[in-house]
Amino acid sequence: MADANLHARHPPGVVLLGMGNDGHVASLFPGMHELDRALDSRNAYVAVDASGCPGAAPWPLRISLTPAGLAPAHTRLLLLRGEDKRALFERAVEGSDPHELPVRVAFTTPGAVLQVYWCP
Repeated sequence: MADANLHARHPPGVVLLGMGNDGHVASLFPGMHELDRALDSRNAYVAVDASGCPGAAPWPLRISLTPAGLAPAHTRLLLLRGEDKRALFERAVEGSDPHELPVRVAFTTPGAVLQVYWCP
């Protein structure tokens, strides 16, 4: 973790994200233990335990990109596939609470405008 955060001192040029069927992004899951800690971290990356989050199974131990790690990126891309994910993303943009749908950090974190690419 320390190595990842040391490397993160050089801002990323591009951050490429995907979104899960539960609205998770960057290994930030709805209902995740210590989600607030991850969202509020000043580090670019944090180790998290997403045990109990259906979208994380069978790999609940993750390294998450935090809003602090996302913020300096010059380009933010989100790739979506399928009607279900498109509908979920459209629901996400109607609100701002990342606890409900963590994908919201992709467009509420200050910095570059999120570019969304969708395919059926």
